[in-house]
Amino acid sequence: MNRPHINGRRQFLLTGAVALAAAKGALGAVALPGLQVQQVNTDTLAISCAILGPEHGRPVVLVHDLGYDIRSFAAAAGILADAGLRVIVPSLRGHGATRYRSEATPRSGQQAALGRDLLDLIDALHIPEAVFAGFGWGASAACAMAALRPSRCVGLVLANNEGIDDAAAATTPLAPAAEAALWHQFYFQTERGRQALQTNRIGVMREVWRHANRDGRMDEAAFAQAAASFDNPDFIETVLHAWRYRFGNADPDPRYVKAELTVAARKAPTVPVIALEGGASARQPARLAQSRVLHIAAAGHDLPREAPQAFADAVLGVTRAAVWRT
Repeated sequence: MNRPHINGRRQFLLTGAVALAAAKGALGAVALPGLQVQQVNTDTLAISCAILGPEHGRPVVLVHDLGYDIRSFAAAAGILADAGLRVIVPSLRGHGATRYRSEATPRSGQQAALGRDLLDLIDALHIPEAVFAGFGWGASAACAMAALRPSRCVGLVLANNEGIDDAAAATTPLAPAAEAALWHQFYFQTERGRQALQTNRIGVMREVWRHANRDGRMDEAAFAQAAASFDNPDFIETVLHAWRYRFGNADPDPRYVKAELTVAARKAPTVPVIALEGGASARQPARLAQSRVLHIAAAGHDLPREAPQAFADAVLGVTRAAVWRT
């Protein structure tokens, strides 16, 4: 997939920011005592999110991957709040305490739906524009939101994911090692995969976490905390739809048909973008030829948790390079 192009002064500012992040090192998390969570109602969802930092700070929205939760950002969110930013950390649909407001709403995990959720969230919070930063499907959701309303996104940070799926490449295989890391997405195309999630979602998701890193490492304490978010009654249907829709094996939610066309066009954003790659992640191969990519050798797939300072520095760099209209 092609990464967005950055020119001129913005590229200079971003280069300085990523260099600073690299100098500070990948690890060394700063603990946050706890995230205070509140519900924000939209037409479709009651979104559970943590909000911290000064009320009038520049807003940044941090978005987790499918099968993870907001605790991935605990340390990074604290760093950003201490730097004066207003930090919003939502639980994706199907995760944590986020709930669908109607039983009739399709449990869709398609990228247009995730992007629309972010737009609805900042609408409900009366935020005119924000920086969006995420990892995995959280990065895809951020890019989808930027595609749907370019004027509402002033910058992007994408970790271990380049953004919106390329539908034309859906049947093109990746390198064998990269395909192996996505085993769960192929498994969940089947009824056997669905039944595995229904009967042992924690065990299955532990394997998803373990295979997300090249060396099979995982933080059991972090997983145990995140696993509480998988008890959401709509977790299974939402994530199954996301992975099946990606490969053309599920129907879209009709309300997002027009939005899906906009998102699928994959128009390159014109705002500042930093891409972060964890060297230990099995999900996203490094592409060091791209000068605007920061490669963090020690970090795995859950990059904001494993490299919170580097992640926060990237968000701060984009925030400073952005052109804010309000």
